[in-house]
Amino acid sequence: MEIYVSPEIAKDIIAISKSFDVDAKIVDRLEDFNSDENQNLIKNSL
Repeated sequence: MEIYVSPEIAKDIIAISKSFDVDAKIVDRLEDFNSDENQNLIKNSL
């Protein structure tokens, strides 16, 4: 399962999941992007 939450909430979710013997970890992060242009970048290794 993959969910997107703030870093503060992520720590709580990890602790809760471990109490049910379910491994959890933070695998990435999102950053704000400020630009006057709309941009989409899609990279595909296929």
